[in-house]
Amino acid sequence: FQSKMDDPWPGLEADVGRQCAEVGALVTRWRLEVGSEKATLKSALLKILVELDVDLQDMDETVQIAGKDPEKFGLDKAELQHRRDFVQTSLSQTMEVRMELTGETTPAKGRREAAERIGLLASPSATPSAHLDLEMQTAPSARQNKAHQLNEEMIQEQQTAQQTALQDQDEQLGALSGVMTRLGNMGRAIHEELISQGKALDEFTAEVDETQGRMRQAISVMQKMLKNKENGKFCAILVLSIVLIILMFLVFS
Repeated sequence: FQSKMDDPWPGLEADVGRQCAEVGALVTRWRLEVGSEKATLKSALLKILVELDVDLQDMDETVQIAGKDPEKFGLDKAELQHRRDFVQTSLSQTMEVRMELTGETTPAKGRREAAERIGLLASPSATPSAHLDLEMQTAPSARQNKAHQLNEEMIQEQQTAQQTALQDQDEQLGALSGVMTRLGNMGRAIHEELISQGKALDEFTAEVDETQGRMRQAISVMQKMLKNKENGKFCAILVLSIVLIILMFLVFS
């Protein structure tokens, strides 16, 4: 008799339960997401479902083997039925999730066929030869077709996610390019404005220098006139004052 310590079922059941809980959380996120993140979550979910299918198929086979001689494996009818129910329920849940992800329109039919298959395999009245015939007829081809289909779906989803990510990157680069172009135009406009203001400042400086030179000449002439006769001095002062006022008006106007 197989001891409870050697029974791998509790560990497998715990792993499958954990994976199912993870699938449930990811499906909730997938329903809320949009765009590339939604496609990424879908690919991750399909990958987990493939692993779950493999584990459940292995568990299903162990249940069928144990069902042929429960006493040999130390199992009673209640425990054996519990394991059958667990496999059947888990397969139904994974099938429902897969149909929701792939958008299939006949979930009831798929669940019914899966339940009929599991129920037929788990039926106590079925003979060992019936089990073997059914497994030989349906299991290999069905598993191969399902694995091939899931692989194709995963590849398509990954390609779609990559294309969406590339499109997002192109849009972001386009927006960044537009910002850099506008900054470049602003920089050139500021540079041209600084050049224009520099030229205007140079012209103003030249005018001031020229006016200062004229004022120095006028002051020099006044000093010379002051050394002459008194009448000439007053005339010179008057004329130079008028010239000074005119020059100041021209400079500050």
